[in-house]
Amino acid sequence: MLMHFSSTIIEIFSIALIFPLLVFILNPDYFSNNLLLKNIYNYLPEGVVQNNQLFFICLVMVVFILKYIYSVLVVRIQSDILTKLEGELKLKVFQNYLNRPYSFFLKNRVSQLIVNINISITEFIGFFINPVVGIITEIFILVGLSVLLLYASTVMFDVNIWFILALPAFILLIVLYLKLIFKKHREAGSIATRDITTSQKFIQQGFQSIREVKLFHNEKYFSKKLKTTLDSLQKQNFFLFSVPYYPRILLEFTFIILVFGIILILVYLEYSSVRILTILGGFAAVSFRIFPSLNRITTSYQMIKTHKHLLDILYDNLKDDNKDLEAINFAENEKINSSKFLFKKEIILNNIEFQYTPNSKKILNGLDLQIKKNEFICLFGKSGSGKSTLVDLISGLIKPTEGKILVDDKDIHHDSAILRSWQELISFVPQNIFLLNESISKNISFSDLSTEKEPDIERINKLVKDFELDTLINSLENGLETIISENITNISGGQKQRVAIARAFYKNSEIIIMDEPTNSLDAATEEKIISKIYENKDDKTIIIVSHNEKIKKYCDRVIIIE
Repeated sequence: MLMHFSSTIIEIFSIALIFPLLVFILNPDYFSNNLLLKNIYNYLPEGVVQNNQLFFICLVMVVFILKYIYSVLVVRIQSDILTKLEGELKLKVFQNYLNRPYSFFLKNRVSQLIVNINISITEFIGFFINPVVGIITEIFILVGLSVLLLYASTVMFDVNIWFILALPAFILLIVLYLKLIFKKHREAGSIATRDITTSQKFIQQGFQSIREVKLFHNEKYFSKKLKTTLDSLQKQNFFLFSVPYYPRILLEFTFIILVFGIILILVYLEYSSVRILTILGGFAAVSFRIFPSLNRITTSYQMIKTHKHLLDILYDNLKDDNKDLEAINFAENEKINSSKFLFKKEIILNNIEFQYTPNSKKILNGLDLQIKKNEFICLFGKSGSGKSTLVDLISGLIKPTEGKILVDDKDIHHDSAILRSWQELISFVPQNIFLLNESISKNISFSDLSTEKEPDIERINKLVKDFELDTLINSLENGLETIISENITNISGGQKQRVAIARAFYKNSEIIIMDEPTNSLDAATEEKIISKIYENKDDKTIIIVSHNEKIKKYCDRVIIIE
């Protein structure tokens, strides 16, 4: 704020110097008759007084040069502050998302979350914060220039004050007119934002399902969907792109009307040609800065009104509405150690009920289950019976609608610290495996990423051999340091599953949960992998969801979920 205030003072001072400069040019004798300027001259060297015209010309030039240098500095500082703020907000929102419970991601599209971070925050800085700063700056300048114009007109040029007050009347009419336009502009902005999100969704879905799109020949479907959205976006953008020009046109029109009005009134009042030219010159000098300020204020106000919804989006993304205490912030994560939660005896699921929404079908109803430490449990059941939901409940990713999950008589959802400590004991191999666009070694040592520890290459090599990945690694030019492509196209589905299994065992967790971990493997390889899982069991508790009957012979118990 202080930076903009000082910039305003320099701006007003530079424009104020134009008035005496005009007087020099049009009325050289004015200085000798002006009491204020005589008092100023008393403090100046005699040589300056004798060459007053040269002095003021040089002074005006120096002040304007300093003003432009300072303006560049202010712009650089402001840009640096805003870009840093943008980065901090993006990081804060991303961290807030990561701290949300797993159920949050089941209810929200990933594409929309990406838009909220990458696009909405950038737009918030550019189309909300930046205009707010601009309006504050320009208001400072307008107030200062209005005071300057009032002083110059009434004291220096002896113009009646009612004449000066005509300017705000014109401005008020413009504001009222623009207010009507901005309402429609705001509505168009909201629709445009919605269309951008929708178009991004169709593009993302089209690319992510490219195999199915080509095999089912659905190119026309996605193109048609995108075209419909883009047609709507085009209509809104036509209005959004044209409206910003209206304030400038209206202000220029107002300026011309005011100039001719001033001339007519001054001629009617029988002012001399010199005085008329002096007043017009001073008015033009101030207007040269006032009208761009008005234009910036109206444009900025228009941007703020159009993009006000971005403030609501940012607030929703930053607020802490986690009533179930299932999330925990990064600072707390670092303080939690798995030793705080000792798993010694059993996991008990007591009368568990679960449904994703209050009005949806119950996935699990009245489930009771006991899993002893170091057991090898197999969960069998038809598709949709709730097996994946059950392992999500056991791992604490979702909370039961009714009932409790107790580990050694301790409720894992008692508070966020206990939940996090429990999850530190778990490794998980999901059905839909995600691998980083990083090296194979980093994907296997995924659990070390937050601690920034160097991967244990010896342990990785053992797991690579155990889970039949050595042939793949040896065939790659960079071995373990081979980068997995973004869409995981340089390894097969079965290899991807084995990397995920190796990742689960690398963490050396007490509990390993696997959801259909071998469904992409051929029968022979699947038998070997299950055998290796059993061999690496040691003192671990293993819970496997599967349809494979061959797994049953390795299990201590088989639980049928109906």
